[in-house]
Amino acid sequence: MDKTPEYVERELDDGSEHRESCSITSLRELISDEMERRDDSWDNVISSVVELSCPYEDKIVTSEFTDEILDRKFYDGHGGGDCHYFSMWTKTRVYYPAEYDSAIWVASRSRNPDGKAVRYDH
Repeated sequence: MDKTPEYVERELDDGSEHRESCSITSLRELISDEMERRDDSWDNVISSVVELSCPYEDKIVTSEFTDEILDRKFYDGHGGGDCHYFSMWTKTRVYYPAEYDSAIWVASRSRNPDGKAVRYDH
């Protein structure tokens, strides 16, 4: 799926403003991209769990994916990605968020032993 090119204006620690290009995306888009790479589909989903922060409270609530969670738009670029932690199991893979230098994407691993060593996700 194509990501929408956007620009984000950020205030830096010194008070100056910085404009950078970024991608506004959703978990559904990122997961679908990884599923397409792995020849998997939403029809194969068995289970999911996602952590949701409760505003104004110091606790985490876990839930299964809902359309609202999957379709919530967020910035996936460097310096402040905003993605829920999650795990999602299909018949053949386990999907989860990956991050490097605050850039976010979805990675996956084989659900069953496949004889392949796990490499870094970046």
